[in-house]
Amino acid sequence: MDDFGFAELKSTTEQCRCDFLRVNLELCNTYIELAQTHLNVGDRQAAHRIFERAEIGHATIGRFLADVQNVKRRREIERQLTTLVRRLQSLKASLS
Repeated sequence: MDDFGFAELKSTTEQCRCDFLRVNLELCNTYIELAQTHLNVGDRQAAHRIFERAEIGHATIGRFLADVQNVKRRREIERQLTTLVRRLQSLKASLS
């Protein structure tokens, strides 16, 4: 017996955690694109609200990333997170 299925549960949890982080990264990138669109049409207030949602998503990713055990998966998510941070910084500068 494999510890009453704990190994499988651990593996499934890791996969779900990684999927959750990837979806959040995609959502944050979508928020950034949407905020940029609002900024381009002159709706700074909407752009700022959407930017705040992207920042919340970024913080959420940061909280869960440390729990990713698979080094290859964690590095890939970290790489994508670095790109996200650059995009957030650029958008923040545009909103200032």
